[in-house]
Amino acid sequence: MKDRKAKNIALLTVFFMFLCAMPVWSVLLPDVENSRTERRQLTQLESFDERRAGRTDYSLQDYFAYLEDYLLDQYPARDGFRRVSALWRTGALRQMDNGGYYRVGNGLYKLDGVLSENAVSDAVARINAVYSQYFAGTNARAYWAVIPDKNYYAAKENGYPCMDYGALFDSVESSMDAGITKIDLTGTLELGDYYATDPHWSQAQIIPCADALLKAMGRGAASDRDFERHELYPFYGAYYGQAALGGEADTLVYLTDAATDSSQVFNFETGESSGVYDEENFGNIDPYDVFLQGAAALLRIDNPEQGNGRQLVLFRDSFGSAMAPLLLGEYSQVLVVDIRYISPALLGRLAEFDDNCDVLFLYSASVLNSAGAFMR
Repeated sequence: MKDRKAKNIALLTVFFMFLCAMPVWSVLLPDVENSRTERRQLTQLESFDERRAGRTDYSLQDYFAYLEDYLLDQYPARDGFRRVSALWRTGALRQMDNGGYYRVGNGLYKLDGVLSENAVSDAVARINAVYSQYFAGTNARAYWAVIPDKNYYAAKENGYPCMDYGALFDSVESSMDAGITKIDLTGTLELGDYYATDPHWSQAQIIPCADALLKAMGRGAASDRDFERHELYPFYGAYYGQAALGGEADTLVYLTDAATDSSQVFNFETGESSGVYDEENFGNIDPYDVFLQGAAALLRIDNPEQGNGRQLVLFRDSFGSAMAPLLLGEYSQVLVVDIRYISPALLGRLAEFDDNCDVLFLYSASVLNSAGAFMR
């Protein structure tokens, strides 16, 4: 009996020391600036005076709340504890998701169950405004297409809520300017075209989608190009760290040919030129930066392999980074615009649009459904 009591006391003592030691350890260790798995900046330590600077309503209660966030972000072995917590929730407690993320087979997904009609309406209004300001009344041929996200193919059949995609498509079509022609992509994609651990599509899988876009715009097929396949492994996508549900790594694939190899990408923000792909960016917090150097407001891709003088203006989100190189072969120049990062009013000061260019508004359903996604 005494031995058992001694063991219990020893166990409690070790547990108590562990609880006391971990917060002290987290304070003594240098702060980690970014979480590669969660792909976000972590809270950094600041004094009460630093937090209160410029604010008259900042209290000790506010500061203690901030310290709680700081200690959670800087907790030692944070990723390991997040993994244990996720397994406890989805395993022992039988919850269907962990903080809005769920797993089906080896695939990871993020719940997006509610259609925001106001967000979609605002997004289409921004697109219509851009079209009206720069392309209406010219010889430009304008098109729009919505990229369904992974939930479109996986959520409902596996018992998870998802937005009403039919209502989203109908809302976009009914409010889009009549001068912009619809291109339907739903029949050209399937679940296997997307990465298991990431929301994005795999470039090697979307050639039929590129063909559909090019055909609708009256251009040749991407499938006629002689692509060389390049593989980068392991690729742990955005959902891998955010969901903390584990899973096998993906292989990131990009395709090259004479057009992509010879083209130069000019970044209007940095004033620098680069190639279409950069394998060094595979080591970034977001490995998808391999494509077109990642997020950028305005890029110009010049293709010396194509002498037809045609220009494509591609308005896109991050999905367009992988699509642009597949469309590149049919154009001498591609302007890549992300109006989440640049006000449409500034475009005319930076970029020159040909009078007879092709214009493609290519956006994912998840971005269209995000309130305030586009700059005014």
